[in-house]
Parts: sequence; C-alpha cells; structure tokens
Amino acid sequence: MKLSKEQELILEKASTLRQGEILKINACAGSGKTTMLKHIALANPANSFLYLAFNKAIAQKSKKLFPKNVEVKTIHSLAYVFAKKHLGSFSLLSNLKIFDIAPFFSNQKSSYLNAVLKEYARFLKSDETETFYKEVALLYEAMLKKELPMTHDFYLKYYQLASGGKELHNYDYILFDEAQDSNAVMLSIFLNNVCKKILVGDTFQNIYGFNQTINALETIEADFHLNLSTNYRSTQEILDYADSFLETCSSKNRVKMHSALKEEVKIKTQAFITRTNAGLIELINTLRKEENLDEVALLKEPESIFKLLFDIFSFRANRFELISKENAFLHNFDSMFELRSYASYDAELSLALNLSEKPYDFKALKKLALKLYQNKNANIFLINAHLSKGLEWDRVILHNDFVKLRDLKAKIEEEKNQEEKAKREFEMEQELNLFYVAITRARFELEDRSGNNKEVLRQDKKFNKMQRKF
Repeated sequence: MKLSKEQELILEKASTLRQGEILKINACAGSGKTTMLKHIALANPANSFLYLAFNKAIAQKSKKLFPKNVEVKTIHSLAYVFAKKHLGSFSLLSNLKIFDIAPFFSNQKSSYLNAVLKEYARFLKSDETETFYKEVALLYEAMLKKELPMTHDFYLKYYQLASGGKELHNYDYILFDEAQDSNAVMLSIFLNNVCKKILVGDTFQNIYGFNQTINALETIEADFHLNLSTNYRSTQEILDYADSFLETCSSKNRVKMHSALKEEVKIKTQAFITRTNAGLIELINTLRKEENLDEVALLKEPESIFKLLFDIFSFRANRFELISKENAFLHNFDSMFELRSYASYDAELSLALNLSEKPYDFKALKKLALKLYQNKNANIFLINAHLSKGLEWDRVILHNDFVKLRDLKAKIEEEKNQEEKAKREFEMEQELNLFYVAITRARFELEDRSGNNKEVLRQDKKFNKMQRKF
C-alpha cells in the first residue's frame, strides 16, 4: 500500500521522536488511524510498542493487525492485572448505588448519599492524588480493604495512585488510540513515563462527554501535531455532507475531509441508525407483521433498549419498587407533570415518554427484539449511534430522532444565562459529534430522515424492496 503524503509525514515524525516527546494525530473518520499506527510499528522493528486500545473488542481485533513488537492492551487491563497482583482477588461491581454505601453513613438522606456518590465518581476519574472530602476517602479505603465491592473506575484509580504508569518505562513507544474519549486518570497514566508517546483520535468523535471524558487532542500540549484527512471509507458526497454540519455548528479548527474510496459501488449491507432507544423501538414496531426477518438483525441488547420505557410504566402505575437501578432518578419526581417538565432537557426521556403513550404491544415488541438480536446472517442492521462508532455499512439510513442542530444552535444564541449557555453548548457539541459519527458510517449511500436533512443523497431504485419494511 502506497502511503499518502500525510501518512509519510507522520511516519517520518514518529520515527524521529525523542524520549518523552509527544506526537498528536487528529484523524478524521475512516482515515485508517489504526493502520497508520501499524505502519509506525513496522517501520521501527527494533523498538517496543504498547498500544492502548479503547475497549476489549478493539484490543482483540487489533492483536491480529499489529506486528510482534507491539503489545496490545486496554488501560483497564493493565490496571486490573496490577490490582490483582497487589490486592489479591476481589469482587467487582459495575457501579455503586446509594444503598451500597448507606451502611457507611448511618441515618443519612438519599440526597446526601447521592451527592457523596457523585463526588466519589468524579474523584475516581480525575487525575487528583488526594481528596479533601472525608466521605470520599472513607469509600476509597472501604474498597481498598474489600469492605465494598470494587468498581472498574476504582482499580484504575488505584493503578494511577500506586503505580502512576511508571512500569510502562520498559516500552519505547506508547500508542494511545481513541484519545478524544479518554479521561483525566487515563491521561495521567499515559503521560507519567519517559516513553515516546503517540496519541491518535478524531476530535469530532468525542461522544461520551456525559461520562466525564476528556478530549486529549484538545487538552494535551504535544510537541508535534499532524492530521489524517483522507477517508478511505466513504464517497466525497457523504463526507461533504458531514463537513457541512461541522462548518455550520462548530467553531473548532478542522481539516476538510477528502475521499480516496476507489471501490465500485456494491450495496450488500445497510443499517438504520437511531439517536435513541425509543427510535429503535419504533423501527422494531414497523417489523411486527413481517413473516421472514432472517435478513434483519438488531445490534443492541434488547433489555437495555426497553428498560427506560418499562420503568416509565412502573412510575406511572406508582410501582416504584419495580424501577430499575439504572433509572433510579425517576424517584426524584412526584408526578408525570414534573417528569415531563424535566424531559424537556433530556431527548432520550422525552421520546420514551411520547412512545409510552402509543397503543403498541410493548411486551410483544420486546419479544420480537430478542428474536432479531439473535439473527446471525443478516444484511440489514438496526443500531443506535453510540454503538455504531467504529462500524461501517454500504448504505445508511439516519432515523428521524436525531436532535435538530439548527434548533439547538438557535437556543444557544438566544440564551442570556452564561451557565445555561455553557450547558447548551456542551449539548450541541455532543449531539453534533454523534450525528457526524452516524453520517460517516456510510460507505456509498446515505439517506437522512432526521430534522437535519438538507438534501436526499443519491437513491438507488434497487433498494425500494428493502425500504418497504421500514
């Protein structure tokens, strides 16, 4: 494969990095950033590399791609092995709930316990080495002594405090992928060593801001900053469509994307991408009378799709004991009126509330969803935007539940309160990024059914049969 000028420049700069120097690569969607990192490793066979993957699935996929001088891990796997070595075996919990910590704070109200949990969660994801809150210190010590089950965030924090990433000195290079979705504790581990460092990501694919993520491409001061602006996945028409939203809705610096796609147009796969779980349920409902659904697959676990909807039913029926832990926030409201007022700030909740009032057989829809989730040989896929990241299909249809960016931009311009304006700007950034991710999953054809639609991209009549189902 012949390298582009951008790739050659990155390869040259990466090969001449000195100890402790940082190279930052802002790579657009479909630019082959992981392949670029592979070329860097191949060009430097005498050097040892640690590739830090975003999650376990990417790590497993990347192990097959990289040469032998590269070790592939996630930051969490590094931390987990370290914690097991120094703390022995321990039980794990995904997230702490207020009833988990209640025994440590006798006779305290739920509001107090919730505030403690929020501060503890913030501390675990921060780069701070100590806390000034005795409640947070108490919970940290309780986990350390195994009086509380440990969380993934805890053992990562423990690794930062106990090791600080110093054991990484053995590598010549550290490669940090998906750097736009890191957090402060991860960056502390990545930076606290003498290795040559390369971080790569896409500023506009930062879609987990709600989870205290930090865009390292914007926050880290690097010695060198280079771009990958050539997309090998999508047509120029699709890239121009994505670029048009970045231009009108973002003030961030960007490099215009250019397509290098040379493949003949062959539509073998297509995906319907939604913004919300409610959107997925609407799509599933359109299939309820179809007899043969072997060609359709749902790519999100059904339980997580229907959970909020069924919790709303429990709330409406005053069966609060049936509300799931994940949606415990519903306990904060005394009426449907209060819940609806709050939903004006939460698109997912608002759509779920509207959906709950429709005369659908939701139990039957969940049963159908379970069937679709098990389809293995499909060529039509249903997925939400967050899960679509990293995937691609020949044809993509964007559902009608994406936030209208023009409306959000207008609200920002009208807002006088600076605190509220900052919240709206953060919301705009996340919604814009999510829409950009969804658009750039398409290879050859894109249909935008959202309120953001500017024009219908080229349609192909041979898809009319496929579209009838939806």
